[in-house]
Amino acid sequence: MSKKLYVWIFLIVVSVVIMLLPTPEGLTPVGKRALALLVIAATLWLGGLLPIGASSLLIIVLSCMLGTLPTKKAFDAISSNIIYLYIGGFIVAASMSLYGLDKRIALWVINKTGTNKKRIILGLMLGSGLISAWMSSVVVVLALLPIVLGMLKIMGTKPGERDGKLFLFALLYSALTGGLATPVGTAPNALCMGFLKDMAGINITFVQWMYYGLPLAIITTFVVWWLLVNVSFKLDNSRDIELENYVKEEYKNLGPMQHKEKMTTIAFILFAVLLFTVKQFKPLFGAQYWSSGTAAIIACMFLFLTKTITWKQANEGISWSLLLLFSAGLTISAALSETGAAKFLASVIGENVPVPALPAVFTAFGSLFTQMTSNTATSAILAPVSITTAQVAGINPMLVSIPVVLGISLGFLTPIGSALSPLVFGQLSDGNTWIEKAGDYVKAGIVPYLVCLVITIVYAVYILPLMGLNIG
Repeated sequence: MSKKLYVWIFLIVVSVVIMLLPTPEGLTPVGKRALALLVIAATLWLGGLLPIGASSLLIIVLSCMLGTLPTKKAFDAISSNIIYLYIGGFIVAASMSLYGLDKRIALWVINKTGTNKKRIILGLMLGSGLISAWMSSVVVVLALLPIVLGMLKIMGTKPGERDGKLFLFALLYSALTGGLATPVGTAPNALCMGFLKDMAGINITFVQWMYYGLPLAIITTFVVWWLLVNVSFKLDNSRDIELENYVKEEYKNLGPMQHKEKMTTIAFILFAVLLFTVKQFKPLFGAQYWSSGTAAIIACMFLFLTKTITWKQANEGISWSLLLLFSAGLTISAALSETGAAKFLASVIGENVPVPALPAVFTAFGSLFTQMTSNTATSAILAPVSITTAQVAGINPMLVSIPVVLGISLGFLTPIGSALSPLVFGQLSDGNTWIEKAGDYVKAGIVPYLVCLVITIVYAVYILPLMGLNIG
């Protein structure tokens, strides 16, 4: 039998068993069906039984068929503010990629920092991290990969060799850590914001997320750089004139900005400014009529009005599967919350984990779990439970849920630890290898991962309270 058939059998058996088991004390029958929905969602997403978009649509429909949510409530998730924030972000990012603005920014940063190999790698990571804070990290890696391969060619190094792996891992890891900085940097951040609003009534603005996420993004990016060049790969500090000249030449070859790249730059600045000033615009339109989603759509409309991008080009840049996964995640959180299932799970966890340890335990578990599966799916499963657990324990839900999704982004250890990792795994068309063995991910990433995990836990337990996230 195929692997998928085994997973289908597991899904059906476990779902039936949950339905037939006696309802535990503290849980209602409809709450038990909500837990079954959570198991079904986890199996569908993690087991890869269906495409992500199809699985997400099925989960939304099942929430109604199982009686956990009325259809209107279940389908309302697709119109969440977070969905429109990401649609706007996808369109602006599509235009940046289309006209090379992302590559221009990265090369400018590398050009300014590079005087030797270590500093060139730092420049690569800063450029990658900066762009990944604002657009899909997968797109960032694909855009910068040709630059990295050009560098390796100048160095006389193949991608699968030692120094080649260093450059590739530097690109991957910085795209992951850079995504911590903003709500649009990585999907788990946006999911967390949506869950906090729906389950706890906490509305986090774009700027507030950056207040909590940006410091950790900066710290982990520099820490990962230092550990990669000094510990994992022990790179010599020699100067490579040819490499420096290559970077300068690549930047020079971009030439002056053309009209559409200039329009894209204006749209990107407008996107950032409107998201930074959501709170300031609310009195003008009314708090109920202006949000980060509204601001993001206004910014991307500039691209259409100036004919910088066509709908076909924009549509190709939108990940509809990811948006459907967002919607399904919000539907599950609503089902768990409204049926009391989340509170039941939280009470079980709370009985076995001391309250002060909750941020550390959830962060460590989420970070380890995501090494084996999609970080977005992991967030959709763990973040709602972390929020309710915090509520039951009487502590600020942000103090547990935000560190969880930040830790989930540390997918350093496996080729499936993030959506980026498979991009450089396997063999090139010319017969050369990228990163050939799964074990190479562990060798390169184990020290940066463990150090960043400790930093994230310390950040959650000691620093976030100092930044205003009090435990009560």
